[in-house]
Amino acid sequence: MRNYQIIISLLAVMACQVVHAAQPPAATRSSSAFNWPTPMLPKRFPVEQIRSYPLRLAASGELADVYYPAPRRVSRQLHTDSFPLVVMLQGALVDKEYYSQFAQGVARFGFVVVVPNHISSVLAGAALFTEASVITDVLATMQAQDATADSPVYKIIDTGRMGLAGHSFGGVAGLLAAANVCTFPFCNTTTGFQRPAELQAAALTGTYLGIDVDTTGVPIALLGGDQDIGLPQFRETLENLEPPRALIVVPGANHFGLCDTGAPPGAQINPAESPQELPQAITAAQFAHWTGVFLRAHLHRDPVAQKLIYRSRGDEAVEIIATP
Repeated sequence: MRNYQIIISLLAVMACQVVHAAQPPAATRSSSAFNWPTPMLPKRFPVEQIRSYPLRLAASGELADVYYPAPRRVSRQLHTDSFPLVVMLQGALVDKEYYSQFAQGVARFGFVVVVPNHISSVLAGAALFTEASVITDVLATMQAQDATADSPVYKIIDTGRMGLAGHSFGGVAGLLAAANVCTFPFCNTTTGFQRPAELQAAALTGTYLGIDVDTTGVPIALLGGDQDIGLPQFRETLENLEPPRALIVVPGANHFGLCDTGAPPGAQINPAESPQELPQAITAAQFAHWTGVFLRAHLHRDPVAQKLIYRSRGDEAVEIIATP
């Protein structure tokens, strides 16, 4: 089979970049048996305090963008080792630049977010398909950045805690990595992959997996738009995950709702799919918000974020099904 055919089949079957469905009726929120009062929102940095810079990853030499909170000079020492690392695994053929709003939004929750561009080492031809090795490459690179005096993130990264975000093909790669499974084409089976101890949570958008994998030890959130035709498969995948686990459904969003544009150049989009109903900036902010809340609940062990995920209420715009 030609490489082009392989790519199309992977996108259609394994990476969930599929046609969007019409919007179903308004979702209700159901979750665990916990019933807490409505909590405050988790702490977030103002958007003007989020900075970014480009770098090259240590092992691969590939380009990545780093988004991080930049505390005011007078309070920087108070944030030593404060911000866990989040690795964003891109969707198939989607350039890192189209996750800028999402990454900035996640960084506001107190994370250093790294979005690499990765050329696959296991698929023939130069194309943007992420894989598990990106996770360990980013971790090693950012550990060095944290220890380098002239780095913008010098001494502010909590290098002992790391989370994953992912989109579509990247979400599948992240889910398999969380389960410590190395399989083609999401991992180079020749070099293999060992899940780092630092990897402690994952929030993955537009992601489903047709096999049961053991995610014990890594809390997983699956996020999806209610206009994503893959939503039934997201629900099925949730049932195969070990707790803690969550499904978060964003209203008015489709498969590309977390991107800066609904049609990222180069991405394989079925011509029959419909544009989402809400503006892209709104849905990208929603996906960033709930990704940040879930990761904050587990990487920061924030009780406010935990209550937002693991509680039972029916009056929220966003549907959450969660098991702590």
